[in-house]
Amino acid sequence: MSEIIVLQKDELKELIENTARLAGAEGARLAISQQKAPVSERISEDEALTLIGCKKRKLVQLRDERLIEYYTSTKPFQYNRKSILDYIESTKIKCIKAS
Repeated sequence: MSEIIVLQKDELKELIENTARLAGAEGARLAISQQKAPVSERISEDEALTLIGCKKRKLVQLRDERLIEYYTSTKPFQYNRKSILDYIESTKIKCIKAS
């Protein structure tokens, strides 16, 4: 059975740097400096729905109100993962600590 491992950009950089240190490979450090934005920054509509945990109507509302970023060059639209995570964080209600 195969598994999918998801890493944040910073975690990936750290993993590559640690591997480069262990192997003594300067080439890996050069690869990091020339790294482009990962393709995973763009996610599908289904991934966006799963990430937010909503129905398509709510996703369309968030898009129309410009609360999340999306790409119009594809049909169906693709969404920016970071903008969705930022939106989720902005809706977080912080707990009140009892004294």
